[in-house]
Amino acid sequence: MPHARQPDLPKRAGVPPATTWLVQPEWSLACFGIVRQWTRGAAAKIPRLGYLVLAPLTETPSPERAAFLAGLRELGWIEGKTIAIEYRSANWNPELLDDLGEELARTKVDIIVAVGGGPVVRAAKRATSTIPIVMTGSADPVAEGLVASMARPGGNVTGMSSMIRELGSKRLELLKETVPRVARLAVLLDPVTSYKLELAATQAAARRLGVTLKIADVGAPTTCCMCSLRSKRNGPTPSRCSST
Repeated sequence: MPHARQPDLPKRAGVPPATTWLVQPEWSLACFGIVRQWTRGAAAKIPRLGYLVLAPLTETPSPERAAFLAGLRELGWIEGKTIAIEYRSANWNPELLDDLGEELARTKVDIIVAVGGGPVVRAAKRATSTIPIVMTGSADPVAEGLVASMARPGGNVTGMSSMIRELGSKRLELLKETVPRVARLAVLLDPVTSYKLELAATQAAARRLGVTLKIADVGAPTTCCMCSLRSKRNGPTPSRCSST
């Protein structure tokens, strides 16, 4: 049983069926295809995986983490038997990510899985240039400085790109097409997990389409509910949430 550091993996809702880089099937299977390559020939020792996540940890595995572990089992990786997992969580405190990444690097894990977008991946990348890092998703890994290019990423980072920047403008275009009279739009934004690149693309699309955006930072469910109630009083058109 892992030591009280169990991550809550991000949901994949809203991600297009053809993400780039490591294309689906499930990212857990793709991730551990990479693990298998890096640990091949090391049968004498149990591979150790570092799991770095921004979200709080839960004692009972979340559906996402349960699916991840199920994916491992399909590939023959059983936690505590054929693979050891070191979990680290920043509990929504991004300033802790660097220390946690360095801690994983010091323990000399064989691979690091970075869950939760750019801040987590960058922390892992700063911590090590030699340990392979697999990210579960990035809005734009090139623009975020995680890889050199999509064709030749270089370095020690690989994983999936969710193409969030392109989706930001596309979603607004589809909304405008569906509701042509939309003039004002409330954007609920988690300042910790939201992709700045997606927001910038959404703002550019809004200017092009003549839509006024009202951006509200929300960091907790209660804050989100208050923003929703305030939007109803002020009468804006449909709102959307930009976060991982």
